Amino acid sequence: MCGVAGIVYRVPELYGNLGRDLLSLIQPLCSRGPDSCGVALYGNYNEAGIVGQVEVYKEVGGVESLTRKYELLGFSGTHGIGHTRMATESVVDTNHSHPFTASGDLSIVHNGQLSNYYRLRYQLERMGAVFVTNNDSEAIAHYIYYQLFQGKSLEAALKQLLNDVDGTYTFLVATPDKVALVRDRFAAKPAVVYESSNTIAIASEYRALLNLNNFDPTATIREPDAGEINIWSVVQITNVETRNFASLQDAL
Repeated sequence: MCGVAGIVYRVPELYGNLGRDLLSLIQPLCSRGPDSCGVALYGNYNEAGIVGQVEVYKEVGGVESLTRKYELLGFSGTHGIGHTRMATESVVDTNHSHPFTASGDLSIVHNGQLSNYYRLRYQLERMGAVFVTNNDSEAIAHYIYYQLFQGKSLEAALKQLLNDVDGTYTFLVATPDKVALVRDRFAAKPAVVYESSNTIAIASEYRALLNLNNFDPTATIREPDAGEINIWSVVQITNVETRNFASLQDAL
């Protein structure tokens, strides 16, 4: 059992809240994952005014340790994803903690277990992927990156993933301009989506959303369906792409 969370801002006025809001989202989820925690933050501007690549911060223990070590409360950016981990198989250290990255700017956080991890890893390694841990979640990052490298859109890559990756999972994937949420066809792992006029937030539990600095009680709050894929664009955030590929598959 782990906790996942993500946030995307629809208005630049809130960019300065990213570090504080994301850490507030994962704080209540430490009960789901007390072993380690981490965040992947996007949109920080360097001195030249250019958006930097993803910045990933991980720490063994709770959110307090992560916050204190890296001083993340003042981080300004457009979007990010976070995780609290309860280790079920691999080692408890920062290396095996989430988020996992591929290609330098793609990151994922995952709650669940892949039942075909070893076969998937073998296939990805034959195609050039270099694994640095024995955590099955790392395979998700490499799989998505490989599909994107082959020229597929993020939507097409995630649709293919539902066919190729077995197990029970809910995960978030982030790129410099998108955040996506994926639930397996059994919806075995929880997820709640919050959509207001200025913020998109995702968390494993509703109570985490109440920690948002700008929580709006009139916002739309929903649980995604089994097999549902949601993709939010950071640049054109007014639209969300939603596909239930499990239902589409059954209809064919």
